[in-house]
Amino acid sequence: MVEVAEGPSGMNSGVADMGSIPCLPLPEGVGSSPRTAGSGQTSNASFHDGSNLEINQMFEMKEELQTKLHEVAMHGNFKYKVVKSNKWLYVVKCINESCKWRVRSSKLPNSGYFIIRKYEGTHSCSLVGRSMSHRQATYKVIGRKFKSQYAGISEGLTPKGLVNLARENLKAGVSYWKGWKARQYAHSLIRGSPDEIFPLLPSYCHMLKLKNSGTFTCIKVDENKKFKFFFMALGVSIRGFSCMRRVIGLDGTFLKSTCKGTLLVATCQDGNYNCYPIAWGVVDSERDESWTWFLTQLKVAIGEPDGFVFISDRHPSIQKGVATIFPRATYSACYWHIEQNLRNRFKSKCANTLFNQAAEAYKLSEFRAKFAELERRYPHVHEYLSNQVGVEKWARSMFAGERYNIMMTNIVEALNSTLKRAREYPLLLLLDSIVEKMVEWFNERREKAQNLTSPLTPECERRLRHVWGEAGTLAPTQINANEWVIRGGGYDAVVDLQQMTCTCKKFELEKLPCEHALRAAGEIGENKFYDCCSIYYNTSY
Repeated sequence: MVEVAEGPSGMNSGVADMGSIPCLPLPEGVGSSPRTAGSGQTSNASFHDGSNLEINQMFEMKEELQTKLHEVAMHGNFKYKVVKSNKWLYVVKCINESCKWRVRSSKLPNSGYFIIRKYEGTHSCSLVGRSMSHRQATYKVIGRKFKSQYAGISEGLTPKGLVNLARENLKAGVSYWKGWKARQYAHSLIRGSPDEIFPLLPSYCHMLKLKNSGTFTCIKVDENKKFKFFFMALGVSIRGFSCMRRVIGLDGTFLKSTCKGTLLVATCQDGNYNCYPIAWGVVDSERDESWTWFLTQLKVAIGEPDGFVFISDRHPSIQKGVATIFPRATYSACYWHIEQNLRNRFKSKCANTLFNQAAEAYKLSEFRAKFAELERRYPHVHEYLSNQVGVEKWARSMFAGERYNIMMTNIVEALNSTLKRAREYPLLLLLDSIVEKMVEWFNERREKAQNLTSPLTPECERRLRHVWGEAGTLAPTQINANEWVIRGGGYDAVVDLQQMTCTCKKFELEKLPCEHALRAAGEIGENKFYDCCSIYYNTSY
């Protein structure tokens, strides 16, 4: 080995001075032997690896030393091989057998630190054969080097961006595939691996309950104590659900993390028609066991009051779970999903139009007229909707429960879209993203609610003002203290303000005054408008 000595002027002398000279390829035949390095002969040229490695330099762990050596090799565009590697020793040398470059390091006793014991930083091999594409540019090295690019919950660099960064900073050419693997590895370093995360889940749940009183969580493991299912309902969601309409949307969406799985969600609408998440679950897939378990935990969290309505995309496991766990509830099918099935199966725009008109009809007579026309023109579509789907599950006028204006699962689809990126995260980071988003939503809504002056929510107020424009042209005739006949608009309706009904059926199905009810209430007084609205739309409820 060559020791670095101090010259009389205080500057390093000897071969160590080469560290300050840029390593540039020399023209063939100039300053070098005509024999190539690959021939096993020693070249007269030499160059320093350009690093800041030194004897007695310590590294916190062996992996840190390995990463540093990889970076040195990539910056210098040379390759090395491992001579010896175990838990106590790590020795590498230049891949050229005749070259003097080598590093010898060992582990400190009673410590994880590795220290460089011997170091020869000068290459005695030829510059010929140095390449930007070499085995030291592994995806793990690149991932460790640039893991800071993926800190937090941001997506960070794309694989292509990482390839460019490696070329600029490490002087290494890597493929797109290696860039993608490096990106995934960097994510795992920042966010943790599944084996590291799952043991932390009970502690996470404990802290969640301490910071959010009333929070309910449940973890299920298999016979080998491996993670299987997870359920979470925040305390604020459970308390607030008592003031929400009893229509719950259920859906599942696939996760895109390393372990895959499915995210289940139960949500409803608040009085301002915003999504109101109730509970979340992480399972392996949408099947009978997972949905039954999720609904069982949901029942523990929110109970089973009368009037429950569940709406979903007709997934058979959801229907079975609802029938088993909530036998008193009414099940509704999302009519948008049914429409998509009709579009794909029968490919008839006219049939879809008739289906939409029948599904959205408030009056039973209107539904029967449209459905009879559908049967006459498209008997196969009629048979599918009647026997395979069930009319009582999608037709507004035929539904037995109270689902207000909620005909589709878009209240759930909106949540899945919001968490599109978070679905790539490991479990704990996914849960953090969910909690963070819910805190953001609830805080914004609380601030808006504090500034409200109307007895109704802003969206309900807007809808009533729109309907009032139509009600102004109608002619009211009072029958008794509570009943009115409202004429005009092509239809004469009978309104009962005490029973909150109208023969047009909008009033009693949506629990908001229709144009007929508004016209009758306007004859009594402006405050009567608000008395005709369901308490779920009231800002003081």
